[in-house]
Amino acid sequence: MIRPATLADLPRLIQLAKTMHAESRLAVLSFNPDKVLAMLTYCLQSGLLLVAERDGEIIGGFAGIIEEHWFSDDLVATDMGLFVEPGKRGGFAAAALVSAFLDWAEQRGAKMTDILINTGVRVEDTAKLLDRLGGGRVGLIYSWGSN
Repeated sequence: MIRPATLADLPRLIQLAKTMHAESRLAVLSFNPDKVLAMLTYCLQSGLLLVAERDGEIIGGFAGIIEEHWFSDDLVATDMGLFVEPGKRGGFAAAALVSAFLDWAEQRGAKMTDILINTGVRVEDTAKLLDRLGGGRVGLIYSWGSN
């Protein structure tokens, strides 16, 4: 089940963010739970914050924002994070979270909606999912210090 997150969900979402951080290329960066809390709270209040539940347990989440592009008055929706707990992947949670984000962005008039794959985890699996949901690949990420 996908539902909007609540304040009560934030501790679990911070745990999931810590797991995402630890398994990704981003692990070379420090993890600051206070900053994660601030970002999740911002998404909860001014953007989108969703949770995926299975058997009453939060197994994943999605954080997104919508803002005017820096050189345009047009709205662009962007993910801040998509994560499903290891061991709970391969079902419908990620697809349902992304679909809910796409619907949310469309309802708010986003002219463009972007989801980034930059953790280095299951990149091709995630790309296949986003392809199936109608996304198109644009650009590449080059990084120094993360590999």
